[in-house]
Amino acid sequence: YDLAVRYSLLLKEMPELLSSLLGALTGNRGLQHPHPRVRSRCCYFLLRIVKSVGGKAMRPYVEAVVEGIQSLLFAPASSSCVTSTREVFPIPPNDALYLFETTGILLGTTGLDVDLQQRCATAVLTPHIRSIENILSSPDLTNDVEHYGEQLSVSISAIAQLSKGWQNHPPSEVQTVLAAAVDVCRNVLVALPSSPLVRNRTAVLLQRMMICLGEAILPTMPDFLTTLLSHCTTEDDVLDISQLILQLCIKFKENAVPTMDVSILPFLQKVLSIQVAETVVVPSGKEDSNLNVHNVSTLPPHLTTQQLSIRKHAFACLHHIVAHNVTAALLSERNIGSMPDILKFMNDGAITAPDLVMKKSCTSFFSLLIQQWGDSNTSQGQAVNGFFDFVHNVFVPGMLDCVLSNSFNAKDALHSRVLSEFGNALWFLKQSAHGNDFNTRVVEPLILGRSNGVDVTGFRNASCGKDMESSVKALKEALNKK
Repeated sequence: YDLAVRYSLLLKEMPELLSSLLGALTGNRGLQHPHPRVRSRCCYFLLRIVKSVGGKAMRPYVEAVVEGIQSLLFAPASSSCVTSTREVFPIPPNDALYLFETTGILLGTTGLDVDLQQRCATAVLTPHIRSIENILSSPDLTNDVEHYGEQLSVSISAIAQLSKGWQNHPPSEVQTVLAAAVDVCRNVLVALPSSPLVRNRTAVLLQRMMICLGEAILPTMPDFLTTLLSHCTTEDDVLDISQLILQLCIKFKENAVPTMDVSILPFLQKVLSIQVAETVVVPSGKEDSNLNVHNVSTLPPHLTTQQLSIRKHAFACLHHIVAHNVTAALLSERNIGSMPDILKFMNDGAITAPDLVMKKSCTSFFSLLIQQWGDSNTSQGQAVNGFFDFVHNVFVPGMLDCVLSNSFNAKDALHSRVLSEFGNALWFLKQSAHGNDFNTRVVEPLILGRSNGVDVTGFRNASCGKDMESSVKALKEALNKK
């Protein structure tokens, strides 16, 4: 079978050979071999062969293969069972995930009629969902979280694997089947949120459903994220939730605002609360506590690495919110009160983060916000004015100190990317509705104030972000010569 996978291109040209191979692979020389190791490897090889030969070559065998896989997936869970005609050996749960993915690919890529896709998907998922519901009804569910959590996590993974057959939006009839499965998975998460495996597999499933269901998944996302965030206790949880937030922003953009509105502040609080007490102080007593942070550069190197690995997820999420037009979530009634703390948090990353990729993301966050709010057309005028005061009084002075320091090497590629984003920020600031203040609040106090002999013509006459970047470089070289 390994050789068949390696030379699978021949199978497309020799249908009779493919038919014989599938017969052997799904029979007692493959998926029903007495040895469990052979059965395990054949689950994987069947998936590889189906992927390699493609939907067109597999079309004549779809119904037979799907029916055969279904009979194996839902065989009794004993070591082996005897049907009226033959002995059926069970497929281990983790290996069965290969078969679920194989089934999804056969249904979604071989050109089956929509009605047939729906019937087959329903036939595969119905007994599976019944099994989930039976587990959820167990009186010992919360008493043995590890045991039941493992079983339920495999069940959630199976639904996610099946959905891989539809890489883009599946037919509406199939979407209905998948949406019903998502509702069952939400019940699983609510019933057993303390299981790390259930939380992780749920996050993976939601990523798949964003692709399969599109905007139809959005109404359920706040409930999912609220439950996931309430039990977010480890860096792995932070990673799973941050990936969901990033995908929501990238795929749905401004349509993700309602979900981000209820999720972003609790997420930031969880990120900071997971860090060690020397780095973060999270006041108790209020749900929307301030995002108070200390400079991670004061920590020992091993703790700095640990804390930055967590904090980078918050930096990335805030950057994606701004970069993909989900910024309205930051100005909602729920979150606007924490905007000053968010700005301080991102400013700390832009100026003090030792990781240059994080520094660039945080600098880009300010650049994009200046560009978006520069025309002052938003209804939250007071908050926007406060933002520009912060930019003039805190962000620009801090960034100038950073890029003009001896430790900042403008010729280095990563440092240059940070400088480029800062140049864009200065240009957008100059072009904004607050541009009249650029000379009096930036050029004169922050640039001329460093040295009276410095040429500031480049800053005043800049016509793009690249000109601003060149002006900062020239300023840095002039100050280094003195």
